[in-house]
Amino acid sequence: MAEGVLRIDEASSEFAERIAELCGVNVDLCFQCGKCASGCPVAYAMDHTPTELVHMVQLGLREQVLRSRTIWLCSSCQTCSTRCPQGVDVAELMDALRIMAQQGRIAAPVPAVPAFVRQSVRNIAVFGRTYELGLMATLKLSTGGLREELGLGVRMLGKGKFRLLPGFQGSGEARRIIRRVKAREKR
Repeated sequence: MAEGVLRIDEASSEFAERIAELCGVNVDLCFQCGKCASGCPVAYAMDHTPTELVHMVQLGLREQVLRSRTIWLCSSCQTCSTRCPQGVDVAELMDALRIMAQQGRIAAPVPAVPAFVRQSVRNIAVFGRTYELGLMATLKLSTGGLREELGLGVRMLGKGKFRLLPGFQGSGEARRIIRRVKAREKR
């Protein structure tokens, strides 16, 4: 075999070990029962079901996994992890895969998801809690979709679903927490 070329069993072992180091999830426990996928509320929108994605991780298909829409569409609702008879924390695995993709500078195939996370953190840093109207406005401005849902936003505002003015509570503490997280991420 050529030097530097990994066989699939070596690649899968290396990928699975890196994931176990990062988040403690042992994907080798999964026996593909499909309970995670059958309970997933967003599986319909994913390019690979949670079951398929875990299998891809087992096979060491690193690039396909880290470039999949699935890891970005996961809502982290924990349904998959709760349903797993083997105790595989699939939601934690998805978090670890998103981190790996970001560390590898792999662009998210669903750019609205990381944009939402960035805007949410900024919003909480300013207001100390989520100010929904401000969050949606900055998200839509940053992703270029302000006009497409403006009518819905106006109707929701009219029905009292959004607070027109933000409340400021705990913003200093929120900023301290965010700074600590960012410092840990740099390590």
